Amino acid sequence: MLDTQLSEIKIYDPSGEFLNTIGREGEGPGEFRRPADMFFMPDGNLGVMQVVPGKIVKLTPGGEPAGDYPLPAPEGGGFQILRGGRLAANHLVLSRQLQAFDQESNKVTQSVSLDRLDLEGNLVATYTSFERVLELANLVIDEKRFLTWEQNGRWDTGIDGRVFVVTGGSDYAISVFSPDGSLDRVIEREYERRERNAEETAEMQSLFESFTRGAPNAKVQVNDYDTDINSLHPRDDGSLWVLTSRGSRDLPEGVLGTFDVLDDKGRFVRSVTLKGQGDPQEDGYFFVGNRLYVVTGWLDALVALQGGGETQEEEDVAATPMELICYGVESPVIAKGK
Repeated sequence: MLDTQLSEIKIYDPSGEFLNTIGREGEGPGEFRRPADMFFMPDGNLGVMQVVPGKIVKLTPGGEPAGDYPLPAPEGGGFQILRGGRLAANHLVLSRQLQAFDQESNKVTQSVSLDRLDLEGNLVATYTSFERVLELANLVIDEKRFLTWEQNGRWDTGIDGRVFVVTGGSDYAISVFSPDGSLDRVIEREYERRERNAEETAEMQSLFESFTRGAPNAKVQVNDYDTDINSLHPRDDGSLWVLTSRGSRDLPEGVLGTFDVLDDKGRFVRSVTLKGQGDPQEDGYFFVGNRLYVVTGWLDALVALQGGGETQEEEDVAATPMELICYGVESPVIAKGK
């Protein structure tokens, strides 16, 4: 388990007993600062992803430094931000953001891409990409431009090396890429969009405004409707579990979400409601094998890591200890399509 605040990795056995801590904060061999993601590398070592400046530090399972993973240098200058990473078959998939500042126009250009890299760090394929230009003197934070597939939970890799990306923006549309980088299919489903109430709209407005502190002319624009897909979760049996806006809102007590289950051909099979302690709007959900890990307070921690969220005074009053809860979740269907 990666602790982004302490810059260390805590290791537990399958029963939840604490075993060891590896990694530490710093800039030396095997060290990192404010890491945002962690994944196994093809050689069996751990890759710890530092956001800025973007780098991937490798550690052996015992915690010994194993060098840095070589990343392709940004073309045309600027600096590289890493947003997320996953192992997919024999290569890595990285969500990267190349950022360049034009002093003359006072604009920042963010080139965001989901890339496939080989074991030597060479760019092999780009699954999807877009460019975002920010005018710093008249900054506009538009939810449609910032709540994209780049966000955590809106792309992932399957055990077979396929890559799943929410490419429909606010719509229910998922692009599925083969391990070689080619587009295999686009999964679409008719879905009744959920309209936000006044309180939910105000919460979203406040969330985005927390990123504009220090920019006096900044404006925030939020949607009247939730995005159709909250997050997606490829399972080891080939199925894809999709948490929708309706499956993550207005939940009865003791229910942590209702998921669409799609087979390996992208066809809807059934809905599954999971009972337990969890709030999809506040907590992080991670499926690993036949287990679901719920990280409480995930959203607040993620926002704070990126420089937004509550002020220090508000944090001192409202801070609640985070928890990691583990559930056993067997796949209820054989998700092999014909």
